[in-house]
Amino acid sequence: MLCTSAGKFCSSLLLFGVTIIFVKVFIHYSEEASFDIQRRKRQSCSANEFQCYSGQCVDRFVRCDGLVDCEDGTDETYRTCQSLPCPPYAYKCEYGACANADAKCNKIKDCADGSDEMGCPLPPSIICKRNQYECKSDICIDNLLRCDGTTDCDDGSDETKDACGSIMCPSYSFQCDYGACIDKDGLCNGIKQCADGSDETTERCGMNTTTPKPTTQPTPSSSCKLPSQPENGQYKLGGCNLPCQHNPGQIVNNAYLIYTCDPGFVLSGSPAVYCDGGWSAAFPTCSQTTCSELNFPSREIECILNNQNVKCDQPMAPGTKAFVKCNAFYINYKELDDFVTTCQSNGTWSHQVLPCNPKCGEPNPNGVPFVAGSSEARNGEFPCHVGIYRLLEGRYQQVCGGNIITERIIITAAHCFWDTPSQVQIDSREYRIAAGKFYREWNHSNDTRVQTLEIDNVVLHHMFRGTARNWADDIAVVKLKNSIVMRVGVAPICVDYNEKFENLFSPGKSGIVMGWGYTENQTQSDTLRKATLPFVAFEICEKKVPPSFVPILTSDKFCAGYDNGTSVCGGDSGGGFATKFRDGKYYLMGLVSIGVTSTENCNIFQYTTFTRVSKFYSFIKKNIS
Repeated sequence: MLCTSAGKFCSSLLLFGVTIIFVKVFIHYSEEASFDIQRRKRQSCSANEFQCYSGQCVDRFVRCDGLVDCEDGTDETYRTCQSLPCPPYAYKCEYGACANADAKCNKIKDCADGSDEMGCPLPPSIICKRNQYECKSDICIDNLLRCDGTTDCDDGSDETKDACGSIMCPSYSFQCDYGACIDKDGLCNGIKQCADGSDETTERCGMNTTTPKPTTQPTPSSSCKLPSQPENGQYKLGGCNLPCQHNPGQIVNNAYLIYTCDPGFVLSGSPAVYCDGGWSAAFPTCSQTTCSELNFPSREIECILNNQNVKCDQPMAPGTKAFVKCNAFYINYKELDDFVTTCQSNGTWSHQVLPCNPKCGEPNPNGVPFVAGSSEARNGEFPCHVGIYRLLEGRYQQVCGGNIITERIIITAAHCFWDTPSQVQIDSREYRIAAGKFYREWNHSNDTRVQTLEIDNVVLHHMFRGTARNWADDIAVVKLKNSIVMRVGVAPICVDYNEKFENLFSPGKSGIVMGWGYTENQTQSDTLRKATLPFVAFEICEKKVPPSFVPILTSDKFCAGYDNGTSVCGGDSGGGFATKFRDGKYYLMGLVSIGVTSTENCNIFQYTTFTRVSKFYSFIKKNIS
């Protein structure tokens, strides 16, 4: 990552495809003073500033914007913001602040008190079985109960035109106006059997009467023999001319069977079988109802039936209670404390298993230390970093770095998947992702907790064209086929979709970059390294780099590093430039992009450019939803 050297240099470009160089050099640089929480003496703030209770002055435009800027938090309180009017295009937080219009329930904390993410509808976490129907309220009912004239969903969504409008009813039944099918005997019998009452309307039946009207049943081409009653269930005989026997083995005419199951059992097969030169379908059976298994890497679940522990990763019998909490690497929702859900007799869980979000931006303080020059890194210290490997010459070789954003999303540089000579995107099937890696080698024996993952899709920014556009828009979203399991050494980095973080890009601010870099001896490191690099103002960077490199300094880039022989070099494109914020968490600010080369691997007397992540929040949000 950091290195020292002497020698001449040239001004060609370097795509950081593999490494970062470290140096044995002691550098003094200014620390971010505003991050050290301290009390200030009262002072006078200008007309364009807001004075915090502690005396600190902040820009007046950041008052009541949803993000805490005062070290004591007084710019985002009810007392400060309660009387503030919000424009019509904004969202008003509970304590009065004005956030972006799309703040409500976007899964991002835009209000300081988190009120924009309270009371949001939760996505269903339990998938209904194949023989079940999912109500719009996210509960599951037996598929046979859908469009039968009786409302079974708590929101009534199983008996609507949306649910039933395309259903074809058999000839021996009556179709309700919204599409449900009921027994034809129920038409105009004085009993409302369609959910909308369309079987008993005056237009259809004349004056209301409780006297059942005769109906015409289908005429079968031959008689049929009644089967035995199903185990754990029964059938009802319909369409039979009275008197009609119900005994198994009895020959009947003009008949059909409607099957139901006992409580705790579910029907497999068609619920209606009619006589048409023989029975129209195989007789259905009743099997014991079970609830779907509960197997979530993000949760710790204990399942108990009759005071005995049962396996949660298998279908469970009614009466089973599941005790759920988020595991150590995920955030508990308030509602999830002491959460219990019960398997019901209809094969559904009484409550949805609420989601758990991975903790982000928290470095791991423990691990195996190693020192390269003046930089120290630890195994698993920055769990958000992943290695991107490509199949080259018959083996997977590390070509880039990336950053875990969610369980199935990696953010990296677009040029990691770009073939410069042909100016086309490389097939993502040539790549693999390795999370929890400490050693660069693909199959290193000491990497015992690595998760290797296949890529489902890589989305390059639609305006990225490599050299044709001076490497602008150098960002890509990598979508994984399977989810990453968060645990020790594997966790996402924070991304705050608020351009307020732009104020971190000022002289004296610094960030950490991770990668498998060259050492000061110009040999590639076998272990992961880190470097702390200061932000460099555009005006300084522009003057320092060669004239041929200036066009590369597009508005979506920023410079960082040193110009005294200490530099990011040849390394880990797509690796993150992470900054520690006031909440103690690390946030992704940039991605290693390109730099100036020298006669060797790189020019260690030049700065490095990083893709500014804040310029691409809409691109990221669009592709991770």
